[in-house]
Amino acid sequence: MKQNRFINWLVFDWPVKVISLLTAVLLFFFVQLITVEHRSFQIPLDIIENSEYVIDSAYPLTIDVKISGQQEDVFMIYPEDLKVSIDISEIDVTGVATIPIEIEKGEVFETVGDIQVVPDPIDLRLHLGNRSSQ
Repeated sequence: MKQNRFINWLVFDWPVKVISLLTAVLLFFFVQLITVEHRSFQIPLDIIENSEYVIDSAYPLTIDVKISGQQEDVFMIYPEDLKVSIDISEIDVTGVATIPIEIEKGEVFETVGDIQVVPDPIDLRLHLGNRSSQ
């Protein structure tokens, strides 16, 4: 008898219950979306050099790094927790090269939630020349 009463309650006005449930789910995701926090840091650029080649073109000394995530996680990150570098040690030709910017995250990223870290720009277009001709 009790099971029958539960089933009757469940199917009574089921469209309203489904709409209410969908509204609650959409509201939850909307709140999650609008509570995403963004921060930006200027991080010094480290260069892993090559013994044969040197950078002949101008390049930025700092890279803008944007982080986003939940507010309580984003505000636990400091500029000292990030290291930005480019690696030209594996390049073996002169001329123009597009080199991706690499980001090394510190230990604090193991304790925080999901945080997105994006450099701006994501790569550098540099001209490399022979070190001996300098």
